[in-house]
Amino acid sequence: MWCRRENPGCGAAGLAFAVALGVHGGVPDAGAQDCKPYWRLPGNSPYVAGEPQLIVVPGPGGDRLYASGSFRLGGMYGYVPAIEWANGVWRPTVNATPPGAPARPPPGVPLGVNNGSSPRTSLVWHESGQPRLLTGITWTCPGMPCAAYFTWDGMHWHGAPSGMYVLEGPNLATYPVREVDLGAGPQVMGLKYTPGFGHRLARWDGTQWVVLNSTIVQEWYRVLHAFDDGTGPALYWGATVGTGASRIGSIARFRAGAWEQIGEGLQQAIVQAMATYDDGTGPALYVGVSNGVLASGQVSGGLIKWDGVRWSIVGGGVFGSGFNGVSALAVFDDGRGPALYVGGLFQSAGGVPVNNLARWDGHTWEPLGAGMRASITGLAAFDDGHGPALFVAGRSAGFGGVATTASIGMWVGCPNCYADCDLDRRLTPADFTCFMAKVAANDPYANCTVDGQIDAADYVCFISKYAAGCP
Repeated sequence: MWCRRENPGCGAAGLAFAVALGVHGGVPDAGAQDCKPYWRLPGNSPYVAGEPQLIVVPGPGGDRLYASGSFRLGGMYGYVPAIEWANGVWRPTVNATPPGAPARPPPGVPLGVNNGSSPRTSLVWHESGQPRLLTGITWTCPGMPCAAYFTWDGMHWHGAPSGMYVLEGPNLATYPVREVDLGAGPQVMGLKYTPGFGHRLARWDGTQWVVLNSTIVQEWYRVLHAFDDGTGPALYWGATVGTGASRIGSIARFRAGAWEQIGEGLQQAIVQAMATYDDGTGPALYVGVSNGVLASGQVSGGLIKWDGVRWSIVGGGVFGSGFNGVSALAVFDDGRGPALYVGGLFQSAGGVPVNNLARWDGHTWEPLGAGMRASITGLAAFDDGHGPALFVAGRSAGFGGVATTASIGMWVGCPNCYADCDLDRRLTPADFTCFMAKVAANDPYANCTVDGQIDAADYVCFISKYAAGCP
């Protein structure tokens, strides 16, 4: 049972706690609580080598959240391609390791998603109608690197179908990129490499790759997205396709069997993320980029928008020293309505100071507390039963202005019960003990005021929230 504002024991416990701590000013009015999003780290937040991705896999029993990468969980590398968020902690996906991969690679050689000619993608795949996690991994074989794709059914790893991944040579491979739905159900799209023809867009039909267009795809990234701008659903890809006068740079649209330039086009950009978001004026395609120039000559500023008619820079642009653009996008409702959350490596959003992470509601930019101290590579909205949260993954450095080795944190939305520190769905003296432990550990959760500093004001804030009780 929650400790509610009408229960005088809540305020009494908070007052006793304040007196014991020597925090002056007493307990604020128990009826004055307002909900505010805050940072929280799971008790076993992992360190992830490289660039972790976050993937939500839908299912009849509820959605499941995974992170892919190369993990050090509980003081060691997990040597598995993915970990799953379950019951408030991260756990390895286990039945040992995928079939054919070594049970424990040599120390210092983590197993995980890689770049170049090796697999680098994790995605949702509906295999025989059932949603699966499909991921590419690499490991070290005697004298050479090994690579393959595997699927996770929620209980066991299985080898991907023969022919789904074929390595022909350095940077010459056939492999899946993303599952999209263009109106005929989910389909896995990828690149098929054919000697003498190069890479071309293809669809996996369950047993083989079917080439959809003969045009060569020259430069590409793992960003594929299905979007309908009012002219029908189409596939949008951060890629350069074609050659000579027919070349389409940076981002192209595929529909009715042909590649098209989108509006006036985009040049010299590396497309790193896409998302559909409606800011109240209708759904639009938002594209996170590194660098890039519009036909008007304007620098893209990290985030651009296609509304079906023209490209535009979003909210004055995203910039900063060491700028590497926007690499993650997600739509999340923190209790105030859906907004677009933007992550990457930047320090300014429309002139508002931020740390690599910002919220855009269609009108204004807003930081997420003190943000994250390092580049963000993954965002995912997920409710694990404790309320809505935005999971944030990136290169380890710190969340909410607090240094940490963790690579995945949570921006907890509203409604929430911040004072339930131990997440046992009750407010008890154990929550005070939990809060003190968070303070001692310099945990971002202890920054109740979300101002990037853990100090006496956070004690007062915690007591106020405890006294006010929970919904």
